[in-house]
Amino acid sequence: MHCNFTIRGVYSLLGRLLLFNLDTEGSAKVKICANILQVLNSDAQAFASEFGGPILDYAIDYAMNVTQRFFDAYTYDQLTHVPLTEEFFEKE
Repeated sequence: MHCNFTIRGVYSLLGRLLLFNLDTEGSAKVKICANILQVLNSDAQAFASEFGGPILDYAIDYAMNVTQRFFDAYTYDQLTHVPLTEEFFEKE
C-alpha cells in the first residue's frame, strides 16, 4: 500500500510553542509520504533519546533563570505580606 498525505491551509500563530515565542501567519503546504512516516515512527525513540536531553536541559535552565529573576525582583516582605482587612476576620 502506498499513501501520500498532503496538508494545505492558512495559519496564524500567536503565542508560545515549547519555549519559543511565535507571532506569524501565512500559507502552508506539507507533503508527507508513507516512507517518511514509517521512518519517523520507527526512529521516534532514537530521536527522543538523542534530542530529549538537550531540550530538557534548555527547559530546566530557562525555568531556573525565570525563577531567579522573579526572586531578584521581589523581596521576601513583598512576597509574604498579605494585607488582611477587618472583614476577613470572623466576629463572635
